Amino acid sequence: QKTYSISGITGSGVLPEIETIFSTVIDQPVPGYYWYILELTFSVTGDVIIDAAEFNLRSLSAQVVKQ
Repeated sequence: QKTYSISGITGSGVLPEIETIFSTVIDQPVPGYYWYILELTFSVTGDVIIDAAEFNLRSLSAQVVKQ
């Protein structure tokens, strides 16, 4: 989980792009089943309207280890 706080916003405009990288995730699903979900939540106070969010390049690298 990553959390970003932005304050002091006035008027309208576009916020800068924020690069978020997750690494070293160990997953143990049942055999043959891998499901990765990206979930995004905006929590706002005051008169803020979010009308768009953009996701850029995403990638997944996996290593298979046989026992």
